[in-house]
Amino acid sequence: LLSIRNLLTITKRVGASLRLLEREDFPWISSYCDSLTNLDSIRKSLEQCLDEKGDIKDDASSTLRNIRNSIRKLHGDIKRELSKLMHSSQVSKALQETIITQRSGRYVLPVSASKSNDVNGIVHDSSQSGLTVYIEPMSVVEPTNRIRILEADEVREIERILDELSQLVRSEISRLMTNFETLTHLDVVQAKAKLAI
Repeated sequence: LLSIRNLLTITKRVGASLRLLEREDFPWISSYCDSLTNLDSIRKSLEQCLDEKGDIKDDASSTLRNIRNSIRKLHGDIKRELSKLMHSSQVSKALQETIITQRSGRYVLPVSASKSNDVNGIVHDSSQSGLTVYIEPMSVVEPTNRIRILEADEVREIERILDELSQLVRSEISRLMTNFETLTHLDVVQAKAKLAI
């Protein structure tokens, strides 16, 4: 889809350049203009949904935007909660380091194994030495579960958007192929001109 978006961007630019030529002066090269179709509605849909790397933008749909905003908010809430816990008197004494880290997509705190009972939570991992255990405090378990559910919703919405875009592109496949072939011919013409020079 990103390649097709790029193809349509080039088609528009090349078509605009060819239309600047006087047909009487450049009849052969100007005739290529007749084979290029802008397909602006498809190009705009692809530009609205895809960024420069081909990733789906937040604004590809209102549903996706809402899902991603909710995920970001929950991440922020969890980090604030963990920061508060790290600075509490009971938990701060049990920590090996005052950092927030992740294990298997869960937010955890590095706790001294000898003081693991001081932190109410779920152990997700331990260090190689066994001196540190990585505990997910109970207060962030539920919001992290909600993130997992939202991430599954995000994947489904992205698949829906990609399917919709693919169907849109498929409906104009013959004109897209003609554009591609025309641009390829023009590229060869330009290469011949450069070689001749």
